Amino acid sequence: MKNGLAHQFVFLVLLSFLILLFSACSQDALPDDYMDSLLETEQMYEDFIFFRSYMENDYPLYTTLKELSDPDMAMDDFDELIKQCRTNNGLYQHMNALIARINGSILPGRLHILDMMHYQALSELYADSSPWSISLGAQDILDHYQFTLDEMDPYGKLPHSIKELSEKPIDENISSNVEVKVIEEGRTVIIRIDSFDYLYGGGIPDQIHSIRESYVDFFTDLYTNYENYENVIFDITGNSGGYTEFWEDMIVRMNIRDTISWTTNTLYNHGEMNGPAVESLKSSGQATVHMINELPDYPSIDSDAKSQFDSFIIYNYSQLPEENNAPILNGKIWVAVDEATKLEADEFAAFCIGTGFAEVVGRQTGGGGISPKNYFELPNSKFVISTEIGYGLNADGSSNATTGTLPNYISDESEWPLDTCVRIIDGN
Repeated sequence: MKNGLAHQFVFLVLLSFLILLFSACSQDALPDDYMDSLLETEQMYEDFIFFRSYMENDYPLYTTLKELSDPDMAMDDFDELIKQCRTNNGLYQHMNALIARINGSILPGRLHILDMMHYQALSELYADSSPWSISLGAQDILDHYQFTLDEMDPYGKLPHSIKELSEKPIDENISSNVEVKVIEEGRTVIIRIDSFDYLYGGGIPDQIHSIRESYVDFFTDLYTNYENYENVIFDITGNSGGYTEFWEDMIVRMNIRDTISWTTNTLYNHGEMNGPAVESLKSSGQATVHMINELPDYPSIDSDAKSQFDSFIIYNYSQLPEENNAPILNGKIWVAVDEATKLEADEFAAFCIGTGFAEVVGRQTGGGGISPKNYFELPNSKFVISTEIGYGLNADGSSNATTGTLPNYISDESEWPLDTCVRIIDGN
C-alpha cells in the first residue's frame, strides 16, 4: 500500500510538472490548429464579469460569505489576472482558483466550476432534459470542454484522467470506495463509504451502465450477507459527497418497503439565473413557491435572512422503494457523520433525520446538502458553474450551508463518531 501511494505521489508530481510546461496563460506551446479555437482575451474577461455579476447580484450565500471572508477583494485581485489569460485552459484554471479562494474552507456550498469528468457525468444523467436553463447534454458545451482538455496536452503526451479512469477495473474502484468491518458477529457491522462515487453518475459513457450494475450487484450481495444483523452502521465521516443518486439507489431504495418523504425550505430571489430551475421543480410537482412573508417562524433563523430574499420554495422530496418492496436489511440502520461530511453526504444525513430512515450519530456535518442544485454556463467559454438555488434551512431555521446538519446523537469532541455509535448500540 505504501509503495502504491508513493508511486501515485511521484506520478502526480511528474504530471503537475508537465502540465506547468503548458502554462495556463501562454500560447507558445500550442500548435497552429488550436489557435482558431482560442477565445480572445476580451471574451475571457466577459466571462469573468458575467460570473462576478452573478456573485454580487444572484448568489444566495453572498451576504453570508461576506461576513466570513472577503470575496470582493478576491474578485478584485482576479480582475487583473484574467486579463492576462491567453488560453481557454488558463481561464478555467483561474476561475477554479478564484472560486476556491472565495469558498476557502468556510462554506461547503455547491459553488464550483465543473471539470470535464463532472460535466460528462452530468450530461449522461441529464442527456434528455435538465431542470436548469441550460442543456447539460449540449454538444457545444462538450466541444468546448474537450478543446480545453486537449489544450492542456496539445501533442497527446500527457495522460488524460478520463482515459486513466476508463482503464481502471470497475470492481477495483468499488472495493477502494467501500469497506466492511464486523464489530460483533451477527449483531453489528460497519459499512464504510468514502464517497458517493461520481463515476456512478457517468463520466465514461460506455461504462455508465456497467458501473451502476456493478454497484447494484455489490451492495445486493453485501446486504444479503448482513441482512439479519441487528445493527448496520454506514460510516460517511469524511465523505464530501458525489452523487445524490448513489445514496438513493444503493442505500435507501434497497432498504425501504414504502415511499418515504422529506420536506425542506429554501429561501431564494426569483430571477434570471435560478428562475428556470425553480419553475422546473414547480412544474414537476417537487416544489411549491411562496412569498417570503409566508415563511414560518423558526427558532434559530438568522435575523437578517428573510430580508435578503423575496421568495422561498417548499421542496418535497420522495423516495420510492424497489419494485419488490422488500428491504434487504432487517436490522436498525445508523449513520456516522462528522464535520467533513458535506454536500450530497450531508444531504443523506439530513434525509435520514427528516424521514427517520436512520439514526445519525457524530458531529455536526459540514453542510451544503439542503438547497437544490443549479447550473449555468459562462457565455463564451461555455464552462459550467455549479451552484445552489438558494439559502437552505435546517429544521430549526439555521443555515445548512454554515451550520451543517445536527445528528440525532452528538459525539463528544474527544470521541470518534463510530465509537459513539457503537457505545450507544451497546447501551453505554
